[in-house]
Amino acid sequence: MSEDRELRRVVVKLLAAMVRLHDALNATAQQHPEIREPLHEAQRAIEDAVGELEEMTAYERSA
Repeated sequence: MSEDRELRRVVVKLLAAMVRLHDALNATAQQHPEIREPLHEAQRAIEDAVGELEEMTAYERSA
């Protein structure tokens, strides 16, 4: 498996895990409103990091 394909596979796994975690934390936030803002901050940080990974793999594919 090429490095690019392997990296994309890992990014997809990361996104799937992030979705599951987000769903679980949202359910918890319904019962504990005090965690909503920290949850959203963490979600934005994860999305930023994933976006950077996607940009890196797109750049590498075009190079």
